[in-house]
Amino acid sequence: MKKIFFVILFVTTIIIFHNFFLSISPIMGGDYTYLTNERLNYFQHFSFSSWYPYQNIGLSYLGLLNYAPYSWIIGMIGSLGVTSVLLERIVWWIPYFLLSGWSIYFLSKTYANSRFAPLAIIMYVCNTYALLIVAGGQVQGIGIAYALAPLQIVLLQKIFANNQNLQRQLRLSLLSGLILAIQMVFDIRIVYVTLVACFIYGIIYLGSMLVSVQHWNSLIRNILFLYVLPLVVLFVLHAFWIMPLALSHQNPLDQYGSAYTTIDAVRYFSFTNFEDSVGLLHPNWPENIFGLTHFMRPEFLLLPLLAFGSLFFIKTKNKENKEGKDIIYFVLLGLIGIFLAKGANDPFGGIYLWMFGHVPGFEMFRDPTKWYLLIAMSYAVLIPYTVSKIYDILKEKFS
Repeated sequence: MKKIFFVILFVTTIIIFHNFFLSISPIMGGDYTYLTNERLNYFQHFSFSSWYPYQNIGLSYLGLLNYAPYSWIIGMIGSLGVTSVLLERIVWWIPYFLLSGWSIYFLSKTYANSRFAPLAIIMYVCNTYALLIVAGGQVQGIGIAYALAPLQIVLLQKIFANNQNLQRQLRLSLLSGLILAIQMVFDIRIVYVTLVACFIYGIIYLGSMLVSVQHWNSLIRNILFLYVLPLVVLFVLHAFWIMPLALSHQNPLDQYGSAYTTIDAVRYFSFTNFEDSVGLLHPNWPENIFGLTHFMRPEFLLLPLLAFGSLFFIKTKNKENKEGKDIIYFVLLGLIGIFLAKGANDPFGGIYLWMFGHVPGFEMFRDPTKWYLLIAMSYAVLIPYTVSKIYDILKEKFS
């Protein structure tokens, strides 16, 4: 069965991404960064400069220096004479495919351990949100950060499972911080969404420790390794731009004007309706024309039916049932992603608008579709789990 799914995965990937495999031209998109010789020279020599001369008449780049380490690597590779077409595939596209496929497969095996885990790769890499990320030219930023997100959730489980092994917890915690730091290189907003997923993990898995004084030492140790130490590593590795930004009291969004910081901007960019987010359907699919949205396609409603159908297969009698906690975690992850991805639209769109104005960091999400990440991770774990359970029932019935 697994071999069949890998064959389906291979054929699907070739069909959907045939331009990547067959084209010898640059892969174009709306927000794509073209690796011209001028840009490569800038990356090589001025990646860590706080002034960016290539937009408008120039602008402060201090709040965007998170990408500087990787742009410097791109510049150094480009200086070796690698063609821009080959270079873009080496530094963006190949890492995106490998990381997104491997990380979501690892996540599905870690939490659901389903024989249909290869289906998770199709769900995560080939859903409409992921496809429009890469089609819109955002593979070099949001795309790679999106690809790394599942690894962070895997590490949460590994850290928690090694509660009695302090040395292993320490190593895993440091690795967690390193992956967060690498993720932040590519997109700060996706790091924020990932940290929300981490916080929800704490509610599900650590909440039971609050009721028993005997577990408080374990609770404190888990909080230290799950959250505090990774965030310290993240801050240390990105202090070269976070500290100057904090000392300058500068909001990087201010220089872009009201289009990035007002409630009206959030309302304008809330293209996603509730039914779109439930179906993991990007509102601009398939044309990817800004502002062009369609009615809901009913076939996408099969996805939430399969995803949330997983609740019928968990056992609730055993309070220590890890499988049940895993499923509840990803169901909650999906529900929160569904609610936030619709932005200012009904139902209860005012909550999102309030969060945009009051929750620290939420000002980055004038475009609510970034929350599709939570839905994608949730469905990529829950749907293979449900399909596996249905397969087991049918196999038992007809064998």
